[in-house]
Amino acid sequence: MPVFQLSDEIVFPDPHMADPDGLLAIGGDYSVDRMLLAYDHGIFPWFQHKGIIYWYATNPRMLIFPEKYRPNHGLRRFLKKNPYRITVNSAFKKVIDLCAKTRRKEKGTWINKKYRKAFLELHERGYAISVEAWLNDELVGGLYGIVAGSGFTGESMFTIKPNSSKVAFHYLMVLAKQMKWKFVDAQQDTPHIRTLGAEEVDFAAFYSLLTGANAVGE
Repeated sequence: MPVFQLSDEIVFPDPHMADPDGLLAIGGDYSVDRMLLAYDHGIFPWFQHKGIIYWYATNPRMLIFPEKYRPNHGLRRFLKKNPYRITVNSAFKKVIDLCAKTRRKEKGTWINKKYRKAFLELHERGYAISVEAWLNDELVGGLYGIVAGSGFTGESMFTIKPNSSKVAFHYLMVLAKQMKWKFVDAQQDTPHIRTLGAEEVDFAAFYSLLTGANAVGE
């Protein structure tokens, strides 16, 4: 599969043309219009190398369906004595910064300065959302992502105290039901996301659900 070089024009190739690892295109920028077009078509920037952005459309996608979501036994027990106070959109900057500091298997982070700036603007415009878990006045867990198409794409989460990100995720699913999102997209398969009820969905089926099968750029 070819990897496409993006120009200054805000367009993307058909995301079904991504290579087996999900890489679709390189280049472009983190402009809000480009980011919105990308996420609305199942494309996301995963990392930047030597100033070049790498855009992915991973297949399969890991989705959590709000109507199917049930917290597992351990989380249900924890929620009964939940010590955390949950808020939405009260500390977006802190959440994204703490996510950037979280150690991961891959080296570095995709949350660079330009990406962060774009997401702060997306948040100000009502597209990006954070969920926070507080222990007294300390932010101890949370997550953020972006409303995309008919659902929500989760970008990252962090945990400082036990189960704090899981509790934040639980309340994200409560919000998902209230907002009538059809899915929460976790993008990639990880053991952690499977414990939260994620299931594999073929990209073609995900794309149809996300967009109503619209072509990129329509």
